[in-house]
Amino acid sequence: MIRAWALAMMDSASFSPLDLGSKLKAWWAPLEGANHTLNGSGVASWTDEVGGYVVSQATASSQPTYSAAGFNGGACAMFDGSNDYLALTPVPGGIPTGSAPSEIWTSCSQDAPAADTTGRFLVSYGDTGFSTQRRLIRAVTAGVNQCLLAEDSVASAPGDFSGAHVVRGVFSASAYVEMDGVAGATAAQSLNTGAVRIVFGRSSTLGGTPAWQGAIREVAITDLLTAPQAALLNAYLHRGF
Repeated sequence: MIRAWALAMMDSASFSPLDLGSKLKAWWAPLEGANHTLNGSGVASWTDEVGGYVVSQATASSQPTYSAAGFNGGACAMFDGSNDYLALTPVPGGIPTGSAPSEIWTSCSQDAPAADTTGRFLVSYGDTGFSTQRRLIRAVTAGVNQCLLAEDSVASAPGDFSGAHVVRGVFSASAYVEMDGVAGATAAQSLNTGAVRIVFGRSSTLGGTPAWQGAIREVAITDLLTAPQAALLNAYLHRGF
């Protein structure tokens, strides 16, 4: 455990992502209380805590499944790896697009085995072209699950992206992806992100890209954070691990 994370764990009991103030652009908190609607066991909508932004799915067969305790005992949306996703069209004006930097955070579980080499999209937003969308992806490299970030180039996090993790994607001119507080190498990005839609569980193209397989507990989109702010948010998202 890195020292900054260890110190943040001591303070995280009183921390909320809302304490980030204007740097917090959207936060889909765990599926508890009135922040979601269900269609039977399917998650039909999920509302963020900042701007009231709603990701939704009207097609019952494509709704992720609600689980009250599916993420280490916490509530989450379970995506089947086939066709489940939640989307919001267009990207709200409060979310950084174009060349403005941002971060995407999520607590999730990645349940596809390494034998399944299909790339799977965790969270994405932007246009329908891969060079104009910010995305977090699961891919397999040399027989190991990996967490990737991409817009016009790709960065990877070290470690095995299997099971429960906290993922941080930093989208800037020098982008990188971090898993459980450990960052990979930076990759130069020329950000040109569009505003067609936000999607949980698939690419913002909504094309033939496979769906996420596993849980999503929380998603946050922020401006670039300081190291202390990132340590606090990382520790907060790790609660219950």
